[in-house]
Amino acid sequence: HLSLCITMHQNHTIKNAILKRNSKIKHRNIKSQYLSKTMSIKSTKTINNNPLIQIRIKYGTLTTISAQNEIKIKIYNAINQLNDIDSRSVGLSILHSIIDNIPNKLINLIIEPFYIINNDLKALCRKEIVLLIGYIATKHANSYYFYKYFIKLIINLSKRAKDSDSRVRNACGESFGKITKSCLRFISFKIINNNENKINISNTNELIFKMIKPIIKTIEKCISSDSIN
Repeated sequence: HLSLCITMHQNHTIKNAILKRNSKIKHRNIKSQYLSKTMSIKSTKTINNNPLIQIRIKYGTLTTISAQNEIKIKIYNAINQLNDIDSRSVGLSILHSIIDNIPNKLINLIIEPFYIINNDLKALCRKEIVLLIGYIATKHANSYYFYKYFIKLIINLSKRAKDSDSRVRNACGESFGKITKSCLRFISFKIINNNENKINISNTNELIFKMIKPIIKTIEKCISSDSIN
């Protein structure tokens, strides 16, 4: 009887040890699977949300001609998506991501496509394009690269401000305000740092004049055309 009790006790101990070991292995596997799935999902989501990552992986860099051409294609395709209500949110997401993540030295790739003014596009599409111009300024006006193009953007907005749809015209005013605010903030910061806290008023006034000049010309044209009619 004593031998039977000892054998049963040993079997019970062995069984508990096996269950404990299996429990640890199962927990380790579950944890490993969870972490791998989480990391995979996060990585995939990041790549999908940032088209530039895909291009960088494909070409090794964004500065090659092939990579830059692909960036332009993605931008033009996304702009076209803005014209369709079903794909508008996707197009905006892609454009915002590219604008957010593109290096300042490649800013021309995202600015030049917005020079084109196509009045055949739907009004909401034209509005979103105008707002994106202002969005570019909020993200890149802290770079000297932006100032190669900002006068052209101001002139472009001035032309778009003659749009027949009031929503587009209002968007022009909003984007113009964003460009002005971002530029003046950056210029003032640079002037202060480069002149020992002394702001060069003449430079600032010159910048303001350059921004306002195309707007004034647009207004004058509108007034003269109305007076003729």
